[in-house]
Amino acid sequence: MIWVLDLKIVLSGLLFAVSASLLGVWLLARRPRAAVPTGLEPALANAPVGVLWLDSQGHLCQANAHARALLGLPAAADMLPSAEWATRLAEDAASVVQVRPGGGRARTVNLDGQQTWRWWVTPWQEGALALIADLSAEQQAAQATQLLLSDLAHELRTPLATLSAHLEVLRLPSVAPEIHDQSLRFLRDETQRLVRLVNNTLDLGRLESSPQPDLRAVDLFPLVEDVVQQLHGEAHSRGLDLGIEAAANLPPVLGQADRLRQVFLNLVDNAVKYGRAGDRVTVGLHCAPDGVACSVCDTGPGIAPEHLPYVTRRFYRAVPSGMPGSGLGLALVAEILRQHGADLEIRSRTAATAAPGESTGACMYFVLATLVQEDGP
Repeated sequence: MIWVLDLKIVLSGLLFAVSASLLGVWLLARRPRAAVPTGLEPALANAPVGVLWLDSQGHLCQANAHARALLGLPAAADMLPSAEWATRLAEDAASVVQVRPGGGRARTVNLDGQQTWRWWVTPWQEGALALIADLSAEQQAAQATQLLLSDLAHELRTPLATLSAHLEVLRLPSVAPEIHDQSLRFLRDETQRLVRLVNNTLDLGRLESSPQPDLRAVDLFPLVEDVVQQLHGEAHSRGLDLGIEAAANLPPVLGQADRLRQVFLNLVDNAVKYGRAGDRVTVGLHCAPDGVACSVCDTGPGIAPEHLPYVTRRFYRAVPSGMPGSGLGLALVAEILRQHGADLEIRSRTAATAAPGESTGACMYFVLATLVQEDGP
């Protein structure tokens, strides 16, 4: 009897131990497990958008390289910076974690009027995953387009009103011949002004919204020679002398030939158009330490000092309203040069500012970077 009793006790103990072990396993399986940082998936780590992994409290677990560059996060940073955008991001992360499963939250953030970010936050691995995109370039392009269209609408009012008025004059049954001819001249001039205005506005809009151009080697001298030959007849008819002063063996510059031709055409055309009989217009091409120094100088009346800070603005005109032009020529030149990494510098002397014995005139000056020639073996 004693042997049988002991066996029952042993079997009962074994059954209890097994039951306890199974219960422990079941309880462990039922207990919530903390997230184990396994790292971002390779597709997320190398994504062309910012990717952040945040825990349920909004603290930073991991970030891909694009996010660290966009947000200015140090490589070893494990906390979000103390910025307003970071507070909002942490709030969005905590919000999506609380409303599991599924779903997400999007937000657009403007930073100091310079940068615009948009993020989307969704639950992920007991925390939240935030995808962040930089919309700054798109936002600035949209604002520039809106401003351009607003300026264009303002500038179109005057020529359209003139066209409407003279069309009404031509409808009069007893209009005098000289008035009839004058109205036709006004219609022709204003129509040409509208064409220039619209074409230049569209050209400037395309320039401001286009990506960085593909710059290639450009030989400047034949390009400028072609421009001077094209405008030589106009200069001669106005009694102006037009020429080139260029150094020998100029190196090629980095640029877009068509756009650089447009720069020289606009600058030389302006100098010829506003020059006086006997004035001289000179296009200069000379070597400089940082590239090729380019200039278009004239001995005309010059630009008054009060106009100099504004002449590259859209639709700004520093000449009498009767002179032809759209007010966009120098704005186009400045934008093209900006895309070529150059700045337009304007120097001017008028009758009021020139020293005794000095001639009047204006000089448009800029430097184009040269093509770096690699040394051979």
